[in-house]
This record gives sequence, structure tokens and C-alpha cells, in this order.
Amino acid sequence: MGVPWYGYQYYCVKVTGDHCHVYNQTVPSKHNIMYSHTNGDHIYHNSSKKHQQSNSNDVDPHIGREVDLDRIKSEYLPLAIGGRKWDDSSKSPFFTFKNKTTGKYNQIWYDDVESLTYKYKYAVDNGLRGVGMWTADSVNYGAPGKLAKEMWNTLPNYNKM
Repeated sequence: MGVPWYGYQYYCVKVTGDHCHVYNQTVPSKHNIMYSHTNGDHIYHNSSKKHQQSNSNDVDPHIGREVDLDRIKSEYLPLAIGGRKWDDSSKSPFFTFKNKTTGKYNQIWYDDVESLTYKYKYAVDNGLRGVGMWTADSVNYGAPGKLAKEMWNTLPNYNKM
């Protein structure tokens, strides 16, 4: 089972409670992939375009953008309105914040040690042969703190469940 070690930031057209209403469109191309959230909103991403992570604060309202975990923890989570939230159906943390530069609301969904522990347990409980992460480089190994170590140390935890 593959898991991301990063988050995804979406531009909110409208915010209702914890729900970020995202841009929604009908895309006829067979090269488009729909990402769904537990709140039923959808984002379409044209996979034929090369996706590059950006250090800017701009979020494409049509596709969102990938964000490094270190950046989520240090820059965006402190801006969270109401703090870190938890979606029990996807076992994933998320939060909404108002972008200081653009003045627009955004929402970030990501995986952390807690959510990955659930996902790794799911893999073991369902007889999957292993787990792997992509973008392991989204954790800053040279940064002070222990995020990288915590993420790697979570991997063996699923064997203890």
C-alpha cells in the first residue's frame, strides 16, 4: 500500500464549518483524475500537465498543490482556524486557514504519525504484503526537530499491532 508523506493544499471557494467547498468542474479528458474528499467535493487534476511543488502561496483553484510536511507543521498549522481537525472516515488530519498573502481560505489534508499508524495497521490487518511511501523527501532531514525520525519510526509500529 502506498502512502504520501506530504499534504495537499486546496483553495476554498467557500467554507462551511469544517467543509472546504472546492472548485468543481466537468472535465471530458480521459487524462484527468478526480480526487474526492469525505465532504463530497471533488478536484480534477489534469495528469498530462507536469506538477511541480511551489514555494509560493498561490494555489491553483482547479488542482491545489502538494506541500511538504515540515512546511505544513511550521508555516501553515499555526494559522489553522480551530486547530488540527480529524476526519474519522479517512483517518486523516486536516485544517483550514486564511492565507495571509492572498486573504483566501485554504484547506490542507495530510498524513502524520497518527494517521499513518492507522493506515499501516490496515495494511497488516488485511494481509497486504507491505507499505511504502512516496515523497519521503518531503520531510526535511536536516531541519531541527524530530519529524523525519518520527515518520520513519512509525513504519515498524504496524508490526506491533
